[in-house]
Amino acid sequence: MKDALRKFSFVVLGVVIIGLIFYGIDRYFFAGRVSTEDARVDSHLVFISPRISGKVTKVLVRNHELVKPGQPLVLLSTADYKTKLQAAESNLNRFKKILAADRLNVPISRISTSGTMNRVGAMLLAAGSNQEKLNRIVAEVRSRIIQLKANLISAKSRYNLAKSNYDRMKLLIRNYIASQEQYDSFKTQYENAKADLISAKAQLVSAQEELKQQLAALQEVKYQFKAAKAQVFVASAGPVQVQMQEQKVAADAQAVKQAEAEVRLAKLKLSYTTIKAPKEGIVTRRQVTVGAVVARGQTLLLLAPVGKSLWVRADFRETALTRMKPGDRVNITVDTFPGKVYKGIVNSVSGATGAATSLFPPENASGNFVKIVQRIPVKITFAPDQNLNGLLTGMSAEVTVFLHSKS
Repeated sequence: MKDALRKFSFVVLGVVIIGLIFYGIDRYFFAGRVSTEDARVDSHLVFISPRISGKVTKVLVRNHELVKPGQPLVLLSTADYKTKLQAAESNLNRFKKILAADRLNVPISRISTSGTMNRVGAMLLAAGSNQEKLNRIVAEVRSRIIQLKANLISAKSRYNLAKSNYDRMKLLIRNYIASQEQYDSFKTQYENAKADLISAKAQLVSAQEELKQQLAALQEVKYQFKAAKAQVFVASAGPVQVQMQEQKVAADAQAVKQAEAEVRLAKLKLSYTTIKAPKEGIVTRRQVTVGAVVARGQTLLLLAPVGKSLWVRADFRETALTRMKPGDRVNITVDTFPGKVYKGIVNSVSGATGAATSLFPPENASGNFVKIVQRIPVKITFAPDQNLNGLLTGMSAEVTVFLHSKS
């Protein structure tokens, strides 16, 4: 009985020792890492679609073909877009010619306005000076006419007196009452008075004629003065016309910019007739054929990225994320290439569990609550300087994360 009890004690002790050994091995070798088989190679699939509508003239790639960045994939008809580009360029050339002509008119308008202002200013000044001068002359002539009228009255009085004396002397000389000398003297006075009267009348007529001429000249100068003032008024609108011309030049320049933008847009749309690969990848699900009319935004094919554009999505149990952090070192194996280990780095941890972001997330408040360990997506990027040839989006993988390790 004692021997059996002793044997049982040794067995129990051996089991305890073995358990402690396995526990120590697990803590030493596996406590600093977490692994999962729920992982796959992932990427952002690129939906290739046209930016413009058009008819497909060529499809340059096949399904499963590897393409490089910038490689042409599909060609659309260019006829409509070339026509639009030619129309836009023609419109641009027309606006440029208009702008050039209007720009040339601005200095011409300035010079013309300045010359006109100087000319009509000189005309107005000359007309004003002539008007003042003629006003003085007319005033002088009128004053002289008044004086000549007075002289004519005086000459008439002297003439009448001399004529009366001369008439009396003719009677006296006939009756031999007056001497010949007296007669000759009165005769001379009469003739002189008559000559003075004729001269006074002639001077008055001449002065009156001169007044008419000066008044006519004054009227003409007044008309010229009014005309000069009108031209000054018209010329004063010259700076406004120059300003309007400058505004038209600014509007023409804006039209040229708009036309240039339309040309750039037409060139851009023409370039869109060649649909190119935005990055390196493999063509999948090609849905376009020659002759098809495609619309803007319509999916033509998918491009599955390869190489550096790939990463690994691993769905870890939430209990495995306690010590995991971005930067932890990762070993990655892909089922397609058994035995090959890729190096990776924890990039980020998702902000929600897979269940929370599903189409129909669980509603525990409904009363059907069953506690289930959730899985959370973790993004793992491949370390640089690795050959990732052969890796494709969706391949199954296994990952091991070394917790608190340095990248």
